[in-house]
Amino acid sequence: MKRRNLNFAISILMITSIFSGITVSAQMKDENAAEQNALATGRGARALEGSWSVIVTIRNCQTGGVIRTIPRMITFSQGGTLDEYAVAGTAAMPVNRGPGQGLWTHSTVRGFSYALQFFRLNGDTSYGGYVREARSVEVDETGDEFTATGTGAVYNADGTFAFPTCATETGTRFQ
Repeated sequence: MKRRNLNFAISILMITSIFSGITVSAQMKDENAAEQNALATGRGARALEGSWSVIVTIRNCQTGGVIRTIPRMITFSQGGTLDEYAVAGTAAMPVNRGPGQGLWTHSTVRGFSYALQFFRLNGDTSYGGYVREARSVEVDETGDEFTATGTGAVYNADGTFAFPTCATETGTRFQ
């Protein structure tokens, strides 16, 4: 009797594992088909690759109020790296920062995230510290525009945290 119950249990396990494999295989095929369709329509994991003209709106982190806007160019490269350059500073000192470098990842069919860092300069062009930023990005259906939200952190030259930043962005594919 015990042997018969053991054989029955093994049979049930085998049948369950076969059907589980079929379900997992079907889910993988559906996900692969969705990703292939996304790539064919300009979306998917590679939809962010290329150069983008971006308008950054720096915001008050508590109120969301606009502090200022800054233009920037970002190039998202295949493999997950990025290069960035933005105009910042004042009329007397038009550039008070260096170019940014960072990483990006794909999260959903049209969703991405990126993080970058750039160095800040003091008015006398000495090293003033650095800024690290993180953004969540959503590319539109055409693959030619995106919106992003995120935060940043400004660090002093000695590496101590100075203050947080908050921002929204709109991007247009550079063509």
